Amino acid sequence: MCIRDSPTNDLPTVSIIVPAFNEEKFIEDKLRNLNEIDYPTQKLEIIVALDGCTDETLKLATSTLKNIKMELFIA
Repeated sequence: MCIRDSPTNDLPTVSIIVPAFNEEKFIEDKLRNLNEIDYPTQKLEIIVALDGCTDETLKLATSTLKNIKMELFIA
């Protein structure tokens, strides 16, 4: 049985912070990879922390998270 399908009452909420600066080459793969984590989605928060990117990191992160049905938090 995978954790993602187990009752969530006993599991803590987990936050994953992804710091990114000009990561347009890697951000889509990283977010898709995080989406595959075996953990209940209602107990998983992914925060993408961008710091003045001058490339397409924000645009790519936003579209990727929408496609995998995850909420975008930008710090």
